[in-house]
Order: sequence, then C-alpha cells, then structure tokens
Amino acid sequence: MAESPDNLRCQCHLIDWSRGPGNYRLLSTGAKLKDSGSSGHCCQTKVNEGYMTMKDYGNVCQYIPGEHGSKFPEHALKMMIADRIGVPVSSLEDIPHNQIISTLNL
Repeated sequence: MAESPDNLRCQCHLIDWSRGPGNYRLLSTGAKLKDSGSSGHCCQTKVNEGYMTMKDYGNVCQYIPGEHGSKFPEHALKMMIADRIGVPVSSLEDIPHNQIISTLNL
C-alpha cells in the first residue's frame, strides 16, 4: 500500500501547542507555525488552505480540539477558548459550561 502524501496525514504531533493560539511552533526547529503549504503540519490549516478536506480532517487528524479522545493538549484548548471569548484562562472555571458553549456558538 502506498504511503499517504503529507497533506493527507496528521502531522500535528510535530507542533509545540504550549504557547497558545497564534504562537504554535514546530518542535523540530522552534519556528513559528505559519501557513501549511504542501509541507505544513497543522491539519486545520491544511483544511483552511484547501490541501485537506473536512472529511479527511475528521478521519485522520488526531488533534481535533475538544474532540473525545483527541491528543490536542487540554491547556492549549483552554487558552484557545479563553482567547476566543475574551477572558483570562483562570476565569474559565467560574463560567458555566453552557455559557461558554453559547458564547462559542457551538
């Protein structure tokens, strides 16, 4: 069986997610993650740029934020949510879950 091209494989494990949204870096070089192009790593960026379909994303990405069984780090997910709703991460525990969901329009 032929190996899948990089654009159809999850490469999210090659990313340092610890710095939060807009500050992700490649583990190999420390370079800030920008666009995926044909050699990129972030599955969501590959979808945004048309290198991967949403169906492929759902089937191959192991780092889908908030997805049950996802390898996406929970602390990075909290930073992403806090950034999106405009509150400090420390205040997320004080906001009812249903209010966070409605704010995110999920």
